[in-house]
Amino acid sequence: MKPRPQLGKFVARASEGEAELFIYSQIGGGGFWSEGVTAAQVAAAIADCEKQGAKKLAIYINSPGGDVFEGIAILNCLKRFSGEKVVYVDGLAASIASVIAMAGDRRCMGSGAMMMVHDPSAFASARGVGTAAEMRAKAEDLDKIATAMAGAYAERTKKDESAMRTIMRAETWMTAAEAVELGFADETYQQDDEPDASALLSSPVFASFHNVPPTWLARAKTSAGLPGKTSPKEQETMKVLLAKLGLADSATEAQAVAMFDQLVGTSRKLIEITGAATEGQALGTVSAWKASHEKVAELNAKMQKIEADAAAVEVKALTDGAIKEGRAAPALRDWLLSQTPESLKAFIAASPPMHKAAREPEHKTDSTTLSAEEQEVCRKMNLDPKKFLEGKQKAINEGRVPDPQTFRSIAQPAA
Repeated sequence: MKPRPQLGKFVARASEGEAELFIYSQIGGGGFWSEGVTAAQVAAAIADCEKQGAKKLAIYINSPGGDVFEGIAILNCLKRFSGEKVVYVDGLAASIASVIAMAGDRRCMGSGAMMMVHDPSAFASARGVGTAAEMRAKAEDLDKIATAMAGAYAERTKKDESAMRTIMRAETWMTAAEAVELGFADETYQQDDEPDASALLSSPVFASFHNVPPTWLARAKTSAGLPGKTSPKEQETMKVLLAKLGLADSATEAQAVAMFDQLVGTSRKLIEITGAATEGQALGTVSAWKASHEKVAELNAKMQKIEADAAAVEVKALTDGAIKEGRAAPALRDWLLSQTPESLKAFIAASPPMHKAAREPEHKTDSTTLSAEEQEVCRKMNLDPKKFLEGKQKAINEGRVPDPQTFRSIAQPAA
């Protein structure tokens, strides 16, 4: 077997009818730590290999995963290769890299290799944080992506998608033998050397993993030339760094790297939005914006109070006028005061003046002010005409229609 390239590389080569692709990096455009492998690179390499007459394609994978959509595009590029495809997992096929591994007609796991499947994850928005609406939309997107990944696994493992979703949610890490047993691979092969895992551990992609096997982490540190135990000084330095990044002491190096990468991206975005030359100037601009916003909010609150006070004065004047003009009964005063000026004006406009007796009560108690009919009622029912009249006047003052039936409960029988 030809020598493998270094990690962090994508290599394509073809000779004597056979082509080789080495996906030895994270998937996607990369970022701070490596260039990454893109679908465009893979598509171009396959086209070139086919042009050279390749009928067989060997795909070697050692990748922590990365960009989901780039990975799905790579999977489809590989599927379109017309000849035989054999996948070799040399070190790690994690996350979307495990989906790419499903492209092989034969899928082979190295004796010390591992495969990991899990649910996809993402930031809420391009800003890193997000509103409730952005988070709900992102969750729906992630569910759709997870379904697509489960479908790719189910097609090759011959298991249903619900079973695939179960092991994805658990973030399942598989040894070579376990991958074969679960249908994610067809066979294993003996490796002469343990795969180099050190560069993979430093990838920010690892920050989203939860169940990385301790043996894998230890092997990664060993292959990177790191000591098995750090000195007290190194531990203290690491704690300070984690604290400055807002992380707990138990955070991994990969998580620290990912957070640093995120903060750098946020800083650049802040500079871009504000148009400032430096991060310090950008923060100053944001502070000025915040202070300006708070001042505007304070002025708005004062203006709203002035408007509310003016409305209350107007409503009181309208209410007093409506009662004085006989367009509303005094008993309605509290209700009138609770209205807005606009609604109160509409009410007054639609209310004709009430009978003069309703707005200018005449406190007469002479029975001669009763109608003939009312006097007849008092006589037949043996009611006191004076009290009957008082009840009538009270009803009119309250805006009610006076009638003998109402007064029957008010006026007492004459002595």
